[in-house]
Amino acid sequence: MNHIKRHFLNKSGRLIILLFLGIFFSNCKKENLDLLEYPSYSFNIKELELRVADLNANRVFWNETMGFPLVDQTSGSFTVQIGESRLKFIPKNTTNPPIYHFSISIPQNQVENALDWLKNDGNKYPDGPTQPITIIKDELSGAEIISKPLYNANSVFFADAAGNVIELIARNNIDNAVEGNFSMQQFLKISEVSVVTKQVRQCEEMLDEEFGAKAFPRTTSGYKPVGGAEGVLLLVIPGRPWIPTESNLATEYETIITVQDSEEKEFMLPGSLVTVKTEL
Repeated sequence: MNHIKRHFLNKSGRLIILLFLGIFFSNCKKENLDLLEYPSYSFNIKELELRVADLNANRVFWNETMGFPLVDQTSGSFTVQIGESRLKFIPKNTTNPPIYHFSISIPQNQVENALDWLKNDGNKYPDGPTQPITIIKDELSGAEIISKPLYNANSVFFADAAGNVIELIARNNIDNAVEGNFSMQQFLKISEVSVVTKQVRQCEEMLDEEFGAKAFPRTTSGYKPVGGAEGVLLLVIPGRPWIPTESNLATEYETIITVQDSEEKEFMLPGSLVTVKTEL
């Protein structure tokens, strides 16, 4: 009984803190979020390979509904091009389908337009989604656009056919504003991939040793972005909710992240199911 009471109090306290922070930061203007100096080294993420229970449903979502071009397809995989990056899915037979989190960069001034593009009401955008898209709102505030002061950024989240938590992130540190409405060309690249690990510190040390990548300042032992404004590997402990949800929890799943580097490497990050590879 005491264990249940402590769990309830801890969860309630966390919800109150998150609600307070959401209200506080919602009042911050985007142009005043200059709170973080990113480390100098950024991961250039070339390909992200994920597992999925229903391969065809996800192919339909990414290629037909969202409109990303297929660059490779076999009986056991498919790959779409997202800006400068590739997103690959292979099947996984399981009663517990994987739920991943990753981010796609968009221009710094286009977050509101990106949300409008995802909704595509009345087929306003010729290259917009052909079917309704599930927008993931903040489960506490109900907000559709999420302010992220640590990143000096603003984001919109949506779900694909597998329920993956996908983020469109507009980073104010990057001078990449464009004029006009949002379009498919403004999906710039996959710029953040989550690594679920029981050994955050060891992963951080390995990424520093292999690439010279540093962790963001003011992070915690259970949530540690490593990299720079153009590319991040987000180290998180299992069980942490994927923002902006409280119900989708970080879980270890097989993942292959291919990044650009001057030499060929391949290794598994400690305490995880994540393999990091390089391409020249």
